Parts: sequence; structure tokens; C-alpha cells
Amino acid sequence: MKDKSIRVLIIEESEDDALLIIRELKNGGYNPVYERIETVAEMKKALKNKQWDIILCDYKLPNFNASLAITLLKEANIDIPVIVVTDAVGEETAADCMRLGAKDYIMKGNLPRLCPAIERELEDAAVREKKRQAEKKLHLSEDKYRFLFENAGEGILIIQGDMIKFANPAIEAITGYPRNIITTRKFTSFIHPDDRAMVLDRHMQRMRGEPVETGYRFRIIGADGKQRWLYIISRTISWDGMPSSLNFVMDITSHKQAEDELRASEEKYRLIFENSPLGLLSFDEKGVIVACNDNFVKIIGSSREKLIGLNMLNLPDEKIVSAVKRALKGTHGFYEGEYSSVTAKKITPVRCLFAPMDVGRGRIPGGVGIIEDITEYKRAEKALQKSEDRFRRISSIISDINYSCSTKEDGRFTIDWMIGATEQISGYSIEEIKAQKCWRFLVVEEDRALFEKNVIDLAPGSHGFCEHRIRHKNGGIIWIASYAECFIDKETPEHFILYGALVDITEHKLADAQLLESEERYRSVVENAQEGIFQTTPEGRFRMANQAMATILGYDSPRELMDRVTDITRQIYVNPQDRIRILETLDLHNIIRKGELPFYRKDGSVIWVFGNVQSVRDKSGKVLYYEGIIEDITDRKNNADQLRKALGGTVQAIASLVESRDHYTAGHQRRVAELAAAIAEEMGLPPEQNEGLSMAGIIHDIGKVSVPSDILNIPRKLTAIEFGLVKTHVQSGYDIVKDIEFPWPVARMILEHHERINGSGYPNGLTGDELLLESKIMAVADVVEAMASHRPYRAALGFDAALEEIAGKKDIIYDSAVVDACLFLFREKGYAFRE
Repeated sequence: MKDKSIRVLIIEESEDDALLIIRELKNGGYNPVYERIETVAEMKKALKNKQWDIILCDYKLPNFNASLAITLLKEANIDIPVIVVTDAVGEETAADCMRLGAKDYIMKGNLPRLCPAIERELEDAAVREKKRQAEKKLHLSEDKYRFLFENAGEGILIIQGDMIKFANPAIEAITGYPRNIITTRKFTSFIHPDDRAMVLDRHMQRMRGEPVETGYRFRIIGADGKQRWLYIISRTISWDGMPSSLNFVMDITSHKQAEDELRASEEKYRLIFENSPLGLLSFDEKGVIVACNDNFVKIIGSSREKLIGLNMLNLPDEKIVSAVKRALKGTHGFYEGEYSSVTAKKITPVRCLFAPMDVGRGRIPGGVGIIEDITEYKRAEKALQKSEDRFRRISSIISDINYSCSTKEDGRFTIDWMIGATEQISGYSIEEIKAQKCWRFLVVEEDRALFEKNVIDLAPGSHGFCEHRIRHKNGGIIWIASYAECFIDKETPEHFILYGALVDITEHKLADAQLLESEERYRSVVENAQEGIFQTTPEGRFRMANQAMATILGYDSPRELMDRVTDITRQIYVNPQDRIRILETLDLHNIIRKGELPFYRKDGSVIWVFGNVQSVRDKSGKVLYYEGIIEDITDRKNNADQLRKALGGTVQAIASLVESRDHYTAGHQRRVAELAAAIAEEMGLPPEQNEGLSMAGIIHDIGKVSVPSDILNIPRKLTAIEFGLVKTHVQSGYDIVKDIEFPWPVARMILEHHERINGSGYPNGLTGDELLLESKIMAVADVVEAMASHRPYRAALGFDAALEEIAGKKDIIYDSAVVDACLFLFREKGYAFRE
């Protein structure tokens, strides 16, 4: 049996004992390489300089011991099996060694156990090493795939149910949303509403195991509110033990736009093909006509059915055949002469140009032909001019410029052909530009290097784009978007062909500049406005505020306001229920105008603000934020309160004047005012309007000061003449207070409180909407109080009679809404006059 190599570090003070151990190893079939050490320093050096398979350690040396050796191995993080080889020790000592990490302990008197123990521990060590290597490979694999996932150019999503469970950074770039938002929302919330049902249906089909397309296109709405096109490839997987879908997402917005533009371009050129004043045809690589326009049919004098499928390489005229063959070889073929039609009895003088359809990489799948009828030589120039005029008209309707350049012997590009709106864009005709050999002379000096790098100096097979300025013939500056692609000339490979297009983007640039200027103006208006302008989130934080807003609320800056106010409902609203009411109103109507509210300032003081607020929603109707404008009306509010107190004193003084003449009238006025206010509150009138109604009610019979007190207190039914005098009190009351500057229409309420909605009242017989709502309320309150109370000429009729009166004549002489509110007060809420 071949000896097994083994590297042994022996910690032993006795050379003889070490040699006994080595002999035992050799007897066991090992070929040991060993080193004997006795100190800590020697062990550290041995571990540093060499690799060992096994450590055999005496339990205790003069300057060392097994426990310390095991500790050194642990500190060095080295996995080498340690076997204690020692003289007789107690079981407790042996157990301590094993607890510290020794793999076995062997008595020096029982060395035959050593080799089997070593073999066992070497096998265990090999197993541990394999496990470490496997774990290392696993970590490396995890790191590699994590790196690929995190750095993939494609978006990667894992969808479980209807939630996004995992997303890579590329998804953030595609959608504009951070991952912490993406992974907390339903995946359908990002999808364009028109595509949402389709995407959800395919997802559900996939999760049910039904056959469905692996990849397809759809639209999303990005965080910026813009529509983007995506292409998604989906697979069903298991994620965290649940069915899920693994989705690879690519942003194809630019590709989709290019497709749409290509489709529009193809349609444009198809229209040009069909409506060209020249005969146009296309043929395949075998020379067979596959398409032609009506003018070609007319020139040849045949029919489209006979011409489509005709092989031009079989025509009897070799010159035509030669011209077609040149086109199929990648060059231009020309023919001019009389063409004798093989599909009709007609001979037509024509001029033909055949050109290859070069799709690159040396493949020419066919060509195109332009056919011109030149029947009368004397009319040739005129016909040519007419053709050029037609060509020019077609070019004039093209809003951009298309051209082809080729290099000549000097290596510089020369314009071969050019079509489009040259004069409209540059002021120069095609001939003037072609005379310059290259239109770079129009490019302004500052942009010329950019233009030459991205347009003129292209390598064959490459394409370029840039935006630059040109100088118009009239001296003005025009912004241009230039596109170009460079090819090798098939006929002369040492020369290049450059195809290009120019688009006038001046209006776009001006629009961009105007938009920027508009944004700056708006920003200036907002920042310098005296009113507070703000935006808040539905959760109750400021997302924007101007300086005036911060100042009104007592903060030094908008930033301080937005940072410190984290709960508008609690920190700003004096009455938190006000914000709840506002949000409920905005949910229904989207806007609140002219609202007044008390707000807290930073120092805790209360101010009154007045303003408007509205909802801003996304296309789905979800509230994004609220925005509004407020002003501080605290001083105005205080002044108004003082004015109301002054007016209140005036009103009480006037009421006292009436009371001094007729105590019935005075008590009647107070009770009418109280009932009218209760009805108004039940109908939901604003407090401001209700206050005006109360003021008018207290003095609504002030005009009775002009009626003799004898008539007011007659203990019998009034005569017609006496009642006529009493009826004058409404006009007299109006005349008394009309010049007092109340903030409410008090004088008008006094004048109208005896009017009826059918016109039967006095003094002016007004009807319906001609009356103030407050006047209609006071009319009902006046009747109810008068019938329920005592009068000098009769006893009280009671509340039942009063309520029957207004209920029976509801919507006839009394307003129905007012009557309903009054009846509800008395019958449902138990309203009663206070003494």
C-alpha cells in the first residue's frame, strides 16, 4: 500500500515521545512531514509559514498547553483538527479539552488508536472543507445573480396575486416611481386605463395555467404623468412557495414612436407614389414589375392588370433591359427613346430612370423606375418645365428637406439631389444651395463643429443626429434637427453616399423657451404674491407653500413651514372638524370658494383666513393634492365684530323705542327673531346670513312708531281704515332704517315681511323669487307668533291653529321649504317660545 502523505504539527516537549508518535504514524501507513514545537511563538510561526493537516498536542507543557493551542487556532480562524496525545489525565480534564474544540484525546500508552482517529478527523476536515467551498460558490452565485438583477438594463418584476413583490432598479428608471412605492401598490395601478383590462386578463390566464402570449406590448402612466410603451415577457414561477409571475420589462416608447413615424412616412411616400405626375413603378430582383401608379399605366397606354407581373428583362428593347440590369446591380440606369408597348398598340417617347432599392449589406431586392412621357420633342422643354413645376409643388408640401450627397475626388461631399421646403426653411432655393456643393455654409459658426461631427463626418454604416442653428437668407436664425446616414457608393467603393433630412424645429424651440419663461413668471408671481399660496397632500402635509403663506402662519420660511407642520388638521386648524368638512365638500364638488376659517399660527395665536381651495386629480380621478390661496382677514374680522356689536346696540335701541309705545310689539319682535333664526338654522343657512335675519327680526315692526298707539291697542277688530293705517308700518320701517349701513339687507326684510309668494301680500304684491329668502322666513315666523300670542283685540289662537294655517297654505302664500322647517321644529324637535 502506498504511504499516505501527512503534514503533522506536534506540540510536545519530549523529542522521544514525538519520535514514538512519528513511528506510530509510519506503522499506520502514513508518510509524515512534521515539526515539533513547545511555545506559543513557535506555534504562531508554524501556522503562518506552513500548512498542516493535523495537530497532535500534549495536554500540558512547561510553557504551553492544549487549551491555549486550541484558542490560538480559533483566533487565527484555521480549521485544523487537534488531537490531544498525553499521559494519563482525568475524565474531567479530557472533557474540558473536548469542549474547547479538541477532536479526540489519546493516551500515550494507547497509541494504536492514533491512526484511526487521525484518518477519521482528516475525513471530517475534508467534508467541512467541501462544505465551505460549496457555501462560497453559493455566495458567489448569489452575488453574481444579485449583481445581474440590480444592474440589468431591463426591468424585472415579480408579481404575486395583484401585488408587485419584487422590482429591480431598472423599474424605477422606466416608471419614475421609487421601489418602495412600486412594491406597495397593485401592478394594475401603473397601467394605462385603456390597457388595464387586457393586461390583467392575460396575467390571470397565465396564473391559471391557460395558454397566453409570452410577450406583448402595453402602456403605463409614469410618475411624471406621461404615457410610456412597454414590452413585457412573462413566465410563471414559484416565489416564497406561492404561484407568481416573473416579468422582464423593456421601455419601447422610443421604438413605438419610431414605428409610428415610419408608418406615417411610408404613408406619405405611398401618397407621393400614387399621386406623382410621373409614371412610377417598382420591380423585384428578377426585373418583374410588382407595383405601378396610374400615370405609368396612362403613359404606356395599357392596364394595370397587364403591367403587373411583366418581366422587363424580357422586353425586346435591349437599351431598356440594360438600364434595368444596371439598377439591379446597384447603380442607376437611364433610357430615353421610343417605347413600343408589348401590352398595347402604342408607341410612346419616354425618358426612364431606374434606381436600385439598396437595403444594405450588398443586397438589392429590386428597384424603382421613373417614367416620363416626352411625346412631342418641341414640347420637351415645356414638358420638362411642367414636370419640374410639379416636382417643386410636391416638394413645397413637404415640411422638411431631404437630400443626398456623395464624395468626389477631393473627398468633400457634393449635393446630388435635394427636395423639400428649402426656401421656406432657409430662404435659399435648391439651386442656390447646390451651387455651394454642401449646405454646411448655412450652419452658424458656433454650431459647425457639432454639425460636422454628427452629420458630415460619419463613418460608412453609421447614422447621426444633432440640433443646430442655420442663418436664414434674411439674416434670421432658424433651429434645425439634422438626421444623416452614410453608405459606401456601390459603383465606386472609395466614395461615400450621405442621405440626410432636415426639419425646422424653430417653433418647438420657441415654444420651449416660452414655456420656460412662463414657468419663471409663474414662479415669480407665486413667490412674490401677498396672498398665501399652498399645496397640501390628502394625508395632511404641505407639499408647497410660498413666503406669504409662511408669513401668515408665523413661520420664517416655506421650508420651515413644510418641515415643522406634519399634521395640518392638528397643527393648523383650530377646529379639526373644519378640515374633515372641507375634504368631504371637495370630494363632491372639487372646489370651495370664499371660505372663512380660524387657523393656528406658529406661536399658538389664532387668526382668521379667507380663501379658495380645489382638488387636483389624476386621469383616474384620484386626488393627487389640494391647492389653494388664502389671505389673513383677522383685522377685517375684528373690525366686523366690532361693527356687529355697534349695530347690535343700534338695533336694541330701536327695539326699545318700539317697546316704549307697545309692549306687545316688542315681545312679538323678539320671538319672531328667535323663531326666524331657528328656521334658518334648520334650513342650513350660513351663520352670517342667520345673524342678519335675527337683526331684522328684532326691529321688523319698527314702522309701528308711525301708527297712533290708540289704534295699536284697540281691544276690538280694526276697521278697514284703521287696518290701512297699520299696513303702512312696513314702508315706514323701511324708510327709518334704509340709510343705516347694515352688512345685511335689513331694510328690505322689514319692507317684505308681509309679502306673500302668490302676490297677495303688501305693500308691493311681490311674488316668488322677487322676495328674499330671509323675507319668506320672517313672514312664516311672524304669522306663527302672531296667531299663537295674545293681542289686545283677541285671545291667543294657539300653536295648533298657527301651524295648521301655514301647513294648509304651504306653497300657496308661504314658501314650502320654510314651512317644512318650521313644522319640523315644533312637531319633531319640540320648539317653544321662551318667556
